[in-house]
Amino acid sequence: MKIWSDGHRMATLSCISTKSANAKTGDMVQLSVLPVRETATSAIKNKRDSLICGDCPLKASLGGPCYVNPVSYNAPQKKNAKSKVEVPKELNKPLRLGAYGDPAFVPLDTLEDVTSKAQGYTGYTHQWHKIDSKYSKYLMASIDHVDNGQTKAKAKALGYRTFRILTANDTLDENEILCPNSTHGIQCADCLLCAGTSKGAKDIAIMGHGAPSKAKAFK
Repeated sequence: MKIWSDGHRMATLSCISTKSANAKTGDMVQLSVLPVRETATSAIKNKRDSLICGDCPLKASLGGPCYVNPVSYNAPQKKNAKSKVEVPKELNKPLRLGAYGDPAFVPLDTLEDVTSKAQGYTGYTHQWHKIDSKYSKYLMASIDHVDNGQTKAKAKALGYRTFRILTANDTLDENEILCPNSTHGIQCADCLLCAGTSKGAKDIAIMGHGAPSKAKAFK
């Protein structure tokens, strides 16, 4: 289902009536941001994935360890590119904002509407330093070990809770816990701590994960 488009990118929902097979997240409706005019793998190959991934230092066109397998989004991209925008009805399970692509490209009112219809949500953005701080209600500020100047301190100053990728040499900050999936095997659908400032919880951290080999295949 396509719920928004600006003609260049679109927000789609999947796993509304079918069950998600993602072992980490559990059964959640998946919101993705996809290109309108080409497939995800084409955007990577032609280094145009900034359209949907912004300045994320982990994106596939940079050879980063993005966790997403972009091939799985080619068929949904082709299908939704030709469909009309629909207004989603009530969602009977939690919503994952950003299965692929950065949900901060989606207008705030669209995020407000779709999250109000879900049974909780999680969300993350690498664009936190350049968007309206009102997005902090819905999205965690993604903080990477890559030294790109976008630090946790800056995100906190803008009012965000953070989701930080750790390396083997990193330690947890005082107001930070490890992702409960890492420590207790709890799925995101049952945890829902990564819901921006709508949850008065500590910041979250996780050991780096992903598969650079997926990105290299499309260069």
